[in-house]
Amino acid sequence: MKYKVLFILHTPPPMHGSAVVGQQIFSSSLINKTFVTKYLNINSSSNFNQLGKKNFSKLFSIFYKYF
Repeated sequence: MKYKVLFILHTPPPMHGSAVVGQQIFSSSLINKTFVTKYLNINSSSNFNQLGKKNFSKLFSIFYKYF
């Protein structure tokens, strides 16, 4: 019996430290073979210019992922 795991993580873009680690977890064949996995990407920015700034699309994205 495989355990079910929900991964809540960042994936690129934009490319930064936690997004790189999230991508490695997402593409890991060992993790995907060992567990039944679901992934929730919590990115709200699509590039570095959006980081730290507020706009409607980011707010909509957060509410959509929440519900």
